[in-house]
Amino acid sequence: MIIIPSSKKGIITPSRSLLAVGGGGLNIINRKFTDFFPIGPRSHMKARERWDVLDAATGRVVKSMRGAWQHNLILNCGKDMACTNFFINCLAYGHLGTGTAAPAVTDTHLAAPALSTSVHGAETSYTSISGDTITLTDSFVFPAQTGDFAFTEFSASVNSAASANMFNRIVFDDPIVGGAGQQPKVTIELAITLSPFTTPQVYTEDVIAGGTPVAGSTGSARIRSLKWNESLYCRISSRTTYNAINADGAALEPSWSDVYRCGCWVSTLGTLLPASVSDEDWDGASYTSLASCMSVAAYTTGSYRRSKTWTAGLTDLNLASIRSFGILHRRTEYMNLESCVFQFLCDTPFDKLNTQSFAINMDFAVDAN
Repeated sequence: MIIIPSSKKGIITPSRSLLAVGGGGLNIINRKFTDFFPIGPRSHMKARERWDVLDAATGRVVKSMRGAWQHNLILNCGKDMACTNFFINCLAYGHLGTGTAAPAVTDTHLAAPALSTSVHGAETSYTSISGDTITLTDSFVFPAQTGDFAFTEFSASVNSAASANMFNRIVFDDPIVGGAGQQPKVTIELAITLSPFTTPQVYTEDVIAGGTPVAGSTGSARIRSLKWNESLYCRISSRTTYNAINADGAALEPSWSDVYRCGCWVSTLGTLLPASVSDEDWDGASYTSLASCMSVAAYTTGSYRRSKTWTAGLTDLNLASIRSFGILHRRTEYMNLESCVFQFLCDTPFDKLNTQSFAINMDFAVDAN
């Protein structure tokens, strides 16, 4: 968070001035300081696959993989992909190959690509939530083959070209084997565990800094909800049965950049809101909010994190004794309906004046496997 007092010449540049705590709260009046908030929502990705062989004429399953599922590796370039694309878009294309080299996170594509598809099966759009984990289930139906075939490796990607970077890679213990008039099908489950949700993140060190940390700016934070209404509109992306991407409320996606619908809020609320799978209200919390204020930083390859900033001007979010602040989701069809996505609860209250701008800086990070 950056709070910058204005001057007669306009908003002035932050300096490295020391802040103090006074009057029972953080004394920020006519001072310049930065709220350094390095840890935001975390997304841990884990994926597994299984395959079937279909009769092309009837769609009937004629052969299935021995064993239920096999875990795969999400590649380093796949983590880059998840920071620059919606999670579900990482599963846009499926690729099969004949390579047998053991997968490594440093791989970028299949060892021996042979077959590609953008056709998704009936499992497309299936989304489930359990605890702090959202699971996206998708499937890829490959073209019917004209002769005997054996495929050993699979990957998904945002890219249609098999020579381009891939999201994941697996070498099946049980190769996909079939014959003429049959088609391979691969089903993938991508489980994304979001934190802090069930267990809040506790900050024992001050998060507000102005050259030196500001005493009293410790606190705790959590993701408020994983789903923004009673439908399958999760706070990450999903695919509809019409093979379209739904990201209306994907506020926990590192790449989500809907400036109008993802805003910031401040409140005098002195308690951490409970985690809720589906939430469209504030449980009676008094707050003031602002949309149309988000910017998303350019992505640095290999960093596996995306920085976002919510900025309020001199006339926005002015409130005394602020204890909570965070990000919100605003629904398009009902612009007056907002829900809390993420909350930081400061241990010590502070004021936001009409002589100060206010910015919340937050990193969205991904890891995998």
